[in-house]
Amino acid sequence: MSLNKTAAQEQNMATGYPPFAFTKLGVAMLSSVLNSETAIDEYIAYKKELEKLRNLNYKIKMGTRLKNSILCFCRQYLRNT
Repeated sequence: MSLNKTAAQEQNMATGYPPFAFTKLGVAMLSSVLNSETAIDEYIAYKKELEKLRNLNYKIKMGTRLKNSILCFCRQYLRNT
């Protein structure tokens, strides 16, 4: 391996598989290099989908916290009765 390869490149070469997805920064860089309407539209669509995933993840976390709080309250109530 040459010294200028990154760890990610070395890992991909070790497994023999190409990466399956771009990072957020990679998509932004690619769309700016291509500099076409299609690339810009795809980048905007990617950002929108990423925001949906973040919101869904937040809702799942909040739902789990609420469920845990309710269970804790019920256990405490049952112990005190």
